[in-house]
Amino acid sequence: MAHFTPIKFSNPSGSFFLSQRIGYGHENMGINHYHSNYEIFYLLDGERIYFINDRTYHLKPNCVVFIKPFILHTVQATGPQNYDRILIKFNKEFLADSITQGFEAFNLLFNKYNFVAFKPVYLKIIESIFETMKQEALNQSIDYEVNLRAQLLQLLVYAARNINDQEEIPYESPTHARIAEIVKYINQNYKEKLTLSSIAERFYMSPSYLSRTFKMVMGVLITDYLNNLRISKAQLLLKESDLSILEVAGEVGFDNQSYFGRVFKSIVGVSPLQYRKEPDAPSVPTTFRKNRNIL
Repeated sequence: MAHFTPIKFSNPSGSFFLSQRIGYGHENMGINHYHSNYEIFYLLDGERIYFINDRTYHLKPNCVVFIKPFILHTVQATGPQNYDRILIKFNKEFLADSITQGFEAFNLLFNKYNFVAFKPVYLKIIESIFETMKQEALNQSIDYEVNLRAQLLQLLVYAARNINDQEEIPYESPTHARIAEIVKYINQNYKEKLTLSSIAERFYMSPSYLSRTFKMVMGVLITDYLNNLRISKAQLLLKESDLSILEVAGEVGFDNQSYFGRVFKSIVGVSPLQYRKEPDAPSVPTTFRKNRNIL
């Protein structure tokens, strides 16, 4: 892949963001987080470990991950080697027509596969797409946003075509596979009454071992993960449904409205009612707050 000079660009409406930078090998995201937009992380050089939802991906050069809104994810270092990456973020409005008209590549990448390791035959095409994006962002000539949209569409199409040649991705380690199984269980049962002890018992682990191992892999305590998962679901319901706040609390696993309100405010920064009343409030925070041991 050709060298790309660092860039950080956001269009005036904030619907599209592009950056490229060199990162230090020891950098860790530290905690799971989630966004209100779609995210594409492309690794040009170095190695990173990405944990998305309940899967672990070992990224090497020419690997890319696709993350849709409201999905918890984190990235970790593999060693001291520095890394070079390109990051794209965009919201639904930026590709509104394509998304709503049965865009198969979009659905495959964001709803099913999440990870692509590009084959050599695609690299010149991908390099050209990113170089064009960079030039459009830097020069901002007539209809540059139109071309940015066109390049993004091409990127998604070629990434989806690459999937057919891709082998099944193994877990990074048995430990990652085990924690992925636990994360999947939590994701499917967050509405139920879950505790550290009950989850540990189900998976034949001691609570202390589960807590320690989960934190090592996910970068966050299991109680924090569950709370933030529940609150991310609550934010969606508050924005997209007519359910009362009490009903929203029950839908995401809280049996006490005032308790739900305290947890919600500790994570989002405002009460559920304030969040619902503010039309411009973000759908989710950029990163969620940690060390909130409320279950």
